[in-house]
Amino acid sequence: MVISPKPTGGITSLVIAEDTMVNTEMVLRAGDSIEFRNGARLMFGPGGFADWQGTVTSTWSNDGATQNLERDIKIFGSGDIMFMKGSLPSTIRFVEVDLQPKQELAHYPLHWHHAGTSVSGTLVEGVVVKNSTNRAFVPHGATGITFKDTIAKNIQGDAYWWDRPPFQSEDETNNSHNIVFDHALADGVRNHFEDDRGYRLSAFFLGAGTGNVVRNSVALNVKPSHPNNCAGFVWPETHHSQATSWTFQNNASFNSACNGIFTWQNDGEEHIINGFRGDGIEHGAYKNVYQYRNVDVSFVKVHALGWSINGGSIGHVQVQGHVLAGEPVVFSNLTIGSFTVNNGGRDNPGTYVLDNTNLSCGDIVYESVKSGTRVVINGKDC
Repeated sequence: MVISPKPTGGITSLVIAEDTMVNTEMVLRAGDSIEFRNGARLMFGPGGFADWQGTVTSTWSNDGATQNLERDIKIFGSGDIMFMKGSLPSTIRFVEVDLQPKQELAHYPLHWHHAGTSVSGTLVEGVVVKNSTNRAFVPHGATGITFKDTIAKNIQGDAYWWDRPPFQSEDETNNSHNIVFDHALADGVRNHFEDDRGYRLSAFFLGAGTGNVVRNSVALNVKPSHPNNCAGFVWPETHHSQATSWTFQNNASFNSACNGIFTWQNDGEEHIINGFRGDGIEHGAYKNVYQYRNVDVSFVKVHALGWSINGGSIGHVQVQGHVLAGEPVVFSNLTIGSFTVNNGGRDNPGTYVLDNTNLSCGDIVYESVKSGTRVVINGKDC
């Protein structure tokens, strides 16, 4: 099925019961609706783009405690929406997407599939995706898409996501660039259908690419059935051989079953995380140079060496083992509730530098400690 020519004034009600191609402009306005049936797909091909603009309304506030999930453009049913290579920049504003896609690869409620630079300038604003059976917002192999004031609610799989590179590969086919998540919310994230454990499950999967931004955004209730390294925000190890450049500012995670941030990187890139709040940080893998600034978190678990936290407060620091040797982990200008060293079970000792914190040498708790471990407080070895 092909929709042509363009709908020019609003369509009131459209049923899509088979795969449908759009190669021109498709307009939706307040009061319009699309019902999907039978797992049908709406595809925007070369020359196709969406101009979907509902009535401007409130979205979410108060760290997600206040949410408005209703919009006056409604897209619902069994199916998915894909913007393909050659499609043009779209404007999707204040639309309610209640779609249950097929539980298959590449079937997502809003999906830019290897669209490249042709979609650069796309704006997704005030959009809510809810009750999805396969992720929510997926800008995959795309450039220049902004997601602003969005909500992903009750999602199966990572809410904000795109395909990862092949493991430790330099293949950049799946990379996305200049993606912006600005004041984006994910609330209620559960196992993806491909993983009954929920391993590495996230609200925001910080994928490979350059120039990407996540700011003023909140993850709530990331709850896999078998909590194991899940988090509100995840940098996964598959990106070791890829540029993974993110501007990370003023984000928060609450009520995660695992962590607020989980990172498992080995690279020399200068990742700066500024202003993170809420659930704790689990930081690996072996060596990297992440810099956290102005944090307010419940805990920090230390796996990697060479990184730092400057400013804010931490409830508890738990030092764990190190596979490789490396530079110190530096904690500075912080209030720390407690600090435990338990790194004896791994191959290498570590050095932990505390500058201008509230702790003294007598506050450090030693459990199993690798020989050669150093704790240095204000220039003095403990």
